[in-house]
Amino acid sequence: MKADHGERNERNERGEPAEADGRIAVSHDDGGLDPAIVAVLLRLRDAAVEARGAPWSLAKLGKRAHVPMSTLRRTLTQLDAAGLTATVLRDDGTGRAMLTAQGLEVCDALFGDAAAARGDA
Repeated sequence: MKADHGERNERNERGEPAEADGRIAVSHDDGGLDPAIVAVLLRLRDAAVEARGAPWSLAKLGKRAHVPMSTLRRTLTQLDAAGLTATVLRDDGTGRAMLTAQGLEVCDALFGDAAAARGDA
């Protein structure tokens, strides 16, 4: 018998994965994206909209995405390798991350057009 962890594949009015208690609600049974990747991509898209593309600190990104720093760093390594994000890490462990142009295109395809969300379209 499978345990129900309250995860659903619900969508909000913009067609994005619905959030419940600050966590992305994505079913693990549908072969979809890792919830950490979805959360980080959504928050980086928020950064692109709110900060007009300026990178967010890893601390801010981790808090907004509700993922531990170790998960955030691992996720950003995967996204950087795919060319979707650009991450700068400093010797003191701090850093910043942002979507690349390709990453913004992927996010627009997955979650809807960011320009429309900003009201620019």
